[in-house]
Amino acid sequence: MPYDLLTQIRLDAPARHAATMLAVARDCNCTKLEIAGSETDLLEMKNSQAYSTHVVPRIADNNLSCNALSIEYFVESHLADPDHAKCKAACERIIDIMELATELGADRVSIAPAVVAAGFDNRVNYQDGLNHTAQAMKQIIRRAEHLGVYVCLKASSAGFLTSPPELRELIATINSHAAGVDINTMRSSDQACWQDWFETLEPLVRVLGVIVEPEKRDLSPLEVLNNVGTGIDKICCGTPYEGSLVLRSRFA
Repeated sequence: MPYDLLTQIRLDAPARHAATMLAVARDCNCTKLEIAGSETDLLEMKNSQAYSTHVVPRIADNNLSCNALSIEYFVESHLADPDHAKCKAACERIIDIMELATELGADRVSIAPAVVAAGFDNRVNYQDGLNHTAQAMKQIIRRAEHLGVYVCLKASSAGFLTSPPELRELIATINSHAAGVDINTMRSSDQACWQDWFETLEPLVRVLGVIVEPEKRDLSPLEVLNNVGTGIDKICCGTPYEGSLVLRSRFA
């Protein structure tokens, strides 16, 4: 597999899920990790002794490295909020997480930037929400460039960033080499959906999350990974995909 490969470990998952994903990493000869959790999970890890006394040694003891962080769910203080103080607080939280990434030796943070349709009491329309998000992301990206960290935007829901052109337009507005896109393959059987997103957004795609289901017996994680690699090769037509693949799995 000629691609940069990571395995996601979720801070909000049961211990057995982490053990399963570490086993997947071993089976796929993967030594790089993406640590994922809510903003609160990641900030608590940054501000706790467990971060330096437990998390980092465990990564080192297993000959693993943390190469990325992923904020799961949506940014808790929306970047699209027209309230300047709330938007500023959201930016500061993300910058804190980017600084944590550099402390861990990681060079990428993935985020779902906002949910325009929720929580604003009709204070902002869709286009205004995109504009607010773009302006907030420019502040974040300036700090990311200074830190040497990539920021990858995920597709959202609730009527915001739900199509490839929307994400592509937002990345174009941000206009930085440090900004990219993070998409998932969804289920292993769902080929058309992720391939359409990938083909439309490449070369902006820095992260393709490969959804594996190790508890099922129809396809092993390695077989899913190989199938996704075949799909990428067909889309790219000989042009190398320079982003990363991240083994990800949902949990109950």
